[in-house]
Amino acid sequence: IARMVKDVKTLGIVVVKEGVWVISGAMFLAAASVQKITIISTIASTTPIFIFAGALLLGKLMPGKTDEDLRPEALLVKAVSIVLVVAGVALVSFF
Repeated sequence: IARMVKDVKTLGIVVVKEGVWVISGAMFLAAASVQKITIISTIASTTPIFIFAGALLLGKLMPGKTDEDLRPEALLVKAVSIVLVVAGVALVSFF
């Protein structure tokens, strides 16, 4: 943590990420108050897709800052896993 605080760029990324997380949580609660929770939870389960895309982007732009495995085999396993998670939540939510 001390190393992260010293690196202004990394600290800025963390601050932005946490701000987005707070806003997304508030939006989830607002959406849940006006729509069926099954639809909201299915949409919320797509979060891993955006995390995967962000990690991939950061891994390509800043290779030294992440320990993300960017080999094609690892990316395929992660992509298939995300698809299964989202499909599983959708099945549970709607059936």
